[in-house]
Amino acid sequence: MVFCVAAGLMLRVGWVFLPGHIGAYYVSEDFSKVREQFYLWIWMCRVRICGMVITAITLLAVAAILAEESLPDCDLARGWRSDGGGDWES
Repeated sequence: MVFCVAAGLMLRVGWVFLPGHIGAYYVSEDFSKVREQFYLWIWMCRVRICGMVITAITLLAVAAILAEESLPDCDLARGWRSDGGGDWES
């Protein structure tokens, strides 16, 4: 839950405080906006990218938890033998 909130805040803060918003295509005005506050622009891009990565990790973790809860009680849910024999546990 904490990661979801952190990712959402990072995505929003990174976008709001970005000095120049670049659209789908680069135009000459975009470069001048970025050049004015280059380090702030780079750091806000980093914050935004970290927010995207944390969002993806959180979604994968939630999907894994939901998939684990929905597995039936079968051999696949128990896994391999721990002695390295390669056979399924019985």
